[in-house]
Amino acid sequence: MATIDLSQVGPQQAAFFATLGQAYPLPANTAQYPLSAGQFYGQVATNCRLVNAKAGTNKGISARNHHRARGAITEIAMVLPNWYVERSASKLEYPNNAGAICAASVEYPAGTFHRLNFDGAVRELIPGGSYRVSAFVSVSIPDNAEFWANIWLSAATSIVFFNGSTGQVAANGEKGTVSTGDVTDYTMASHTGTAQSYGVWPLALIGRTSSKATAILSDSVGEGVGDASDITDHVGMLARFIGPACPYINLSQSGDRLELLLQSPSRRLALLTYARNAVLGMGVNDIGAGRSLEQIKADMIELWSKASARISAGGRLFQTTITPSTTSTDSFATLANQAPANNFSTAGNGTREQLNDWLRDGAPIQGAAAAEIGTAEALRAGDGSHPLHAILDMADAVESARNSGKWRVDGTAFKWTIDGIHPSNYAHMQAATAAAPYLALFA
Repeated sequence: MATIDLSQVGPQQAAFFATLGQAYPLPANTAQYPLSAGQFYGQVATNCRLVNAKAGTNKGISARNHHRARGAITEIAMVLPNWYVERSASKLEYPNNAGAICAASVEYPAGTFHRLNFDGAVRELIPGGSYRVSAFVSVSIPDNAEFWANIWLSAATSIVFFNGSTGQVAANGEKGTVSTGDVTDYTMASHTGTAQSYGVWPLALIGRTSSKATAILSDSVGEGVGDASDITDHVGMLARFIGPACPYINLSQSGDRLELLLQSPSRRLALLTYARNAVLGMGVNDIGAGRSLEQIKADMIELWSKASARISAGGRLFQTTITPSTTSTDSFATLANQAPANNFSTAGNGTREQLNDWLRDGAPIQGAAAAEIGTAEALRAGDGSHPLHAILDMADAVESARNSGKWRVDGTAFKWTIDGIHPSNYAHMQAATAAAPYLALFA
């Protein structure tokens, strides 16, 4: 194929080809699996995750991870990355500094392994900073059936993996083994390890689907800090309300900010091509960092615009409202002893409250700029050219009263929050239950 000189094709065509270059390709044998009416090639299962760490000394990992089908699966392919979003510091997308060899399989039913091939090989190199998309393998997995993804990685220098607040779940049969050298390849045999606090999950599991496939792009609230891994697969209020009905990819990153995401978003936003919906939940860390209301609105609008350019045709974007951040002298058991964290307010008119009120008004915009609340001629979420379809009000589910700036309480220590910024397991579940009706809005 001839190389395209972008300087010779004009700005619109250059932007188009640049977009194509960022997108994740489809499996090499896609032509053998033609689409039927209403289908697209997209996410087909739960519990796919971002990779957010590079190992210091470990060079080998083998992991067995649990998923559920959302819709009947007739074929499946896996996307594996060799890049990561640094959780511990910058929050930026980084390439692994060297290549890694991968192997993978899908296990359904338990003990029956279906080999995934990469470029016709059982094992294949993932270059540093890149990814591999396997070929489709035919497999019949009924709707809601549980299955497992088995992944083996070997690197001369270091591997990438997921290292968050929630890890593998023993009750789901999840297992992991990691080493400073090669580990046993369990992709075609029963794994003998145990569930670990770390793991390496597929970035995506794709097939032909007509489902409400969803990407989640949020911060620690979306990652599920404060929640507990359990047999549902779903961690965090967003995955908990989406997961029972929709396949999803959770791209959330603890500590992330709109300001930081916009500096380095290309790999994550490219994955929106496998989704019909995207739920965006960042904002609380921008407020905590002292960003102004105007800056946060502008960053949101820029992210919505970038995301809408990447999501599949007919897709829908959603933005959540922002949950509180407080301190407490009695372990968050009462309202009286909660006080606002730095850059937050409990007076009803802080940056968070003004931002949430703007969102609840449909995030009015004029052109590419935020408009004032109540502006009659402004576009609002759901209007034709507004990038958002709707606002998901997650704050109301956990806040003592609208715009109070305080967490709900019932006299029990840490009932609704574990530390003043992260919801508790109970709060994650309550918010997910309250949000369930929003699924009717999803494409």
